[in-house]
Formats: sequence, C-alpha cells, structure tokens
Amino acid sequence: MRIILVLWAVPLCLFWSWYTLSFFDISFGTVFFSRELHDLVFRVYGNTLGVPADEIPAMVAWACAVDTALIGSIAAWRWRAGWFPQSWAYAKGVFAKRGSAASGLSDGNGASAVETSPDVPRSSGIPGLALPMAANDNSIQKRSVAAPAARVTATTATAGPAHPAE
Repeated sequence: MRIILVLWAVPLCLFWSWYTLSFFDISFGTVFFSRELHDLVFRVYGNTLGVPADEIPAMVAWACAVDTALIGSIAAWRWRAGWFPQSWAYAKGVFAKRGSAASGLSDGNGASAVETSPDVPRSSGIPGLALPMAANDNSIQKRSVAAPAARVTATTATAGPAHPAE
C-alpha cells in the first residue's frame, strides 16, 4: 500500500510544483519552468481534447481530487483495523460524557455504555438540567431488590405495601 501511495503522491507533487512555478513564470533561468512552455503544453492538451486550453487545469484538478478520494478510501479500508477501534472507542467516550449513553443508547446487548450510580440523576448534556429517572431503569430495580425485608416498620405495615402495584 505504501508503494501505491508513493506512486500516487510523487506525480501529483511534481505536476503541481511544475504548474505553480510555470504559471507564475518562476523559471530559474530554464525553459522548463517558463510561462511559454506552460501555455504551449496546455494549448497542445486543449487541441488534443477539443476543449479550450483555459479549462484544462480545472479538469486536471478535478481528476486529482477524484483520484485522491479513491486512493484515500482504499487506504482507509485497508488500514481500518488500526484506526477504527480507537475512533469507535473515542466516539463512545465523547457521547457517554455528553449523556447520550445514559439516556438510552446501549451496545445492543442491553448494557448501557456508561454505568451510573442509582442516586445520581442522568445527565441531559445541558449544564444544570437533569433528566428524570425512567420507571424501567435498572438502577431502580436494583434498589428495590436490594432493600432488606427486615426493615418493614409498623407504619408501612399498617399503611400498605412499600411499593404499591401499578
């Protein structure tokens, strides 16, 4: 893949270096970088393609952009094993900090991306605004299961069950 990147980058750098130097007539005393050769080259390409010589640089720039996107996508696909896991972990951490993970996003297995304390309200991502806890929240179920049955007092026994049926 490195050879492909070198074979892509070197011609682009050479062409655009020549184009820039010859366009501004920075010739260093040679004919190769002169404006006359620049105009002659694009006139020949224009006559060959049947388009005005002024349109050739834009066509070359578009071809270079498409070629760069193609080579970049191939390189990203080949190297995804190296960059994708870190990018995914970073994105999960950013969204967890913003409160998105605590507000319902999960990893597909029912587990939330962030474990929250049952006593801390869930974050909305907006400073000073907390989301109410959901009725089917796992932390509420953990608290009700973890409550010892020996703590029943006379007031709760006479008043009814501690958690009325809904």
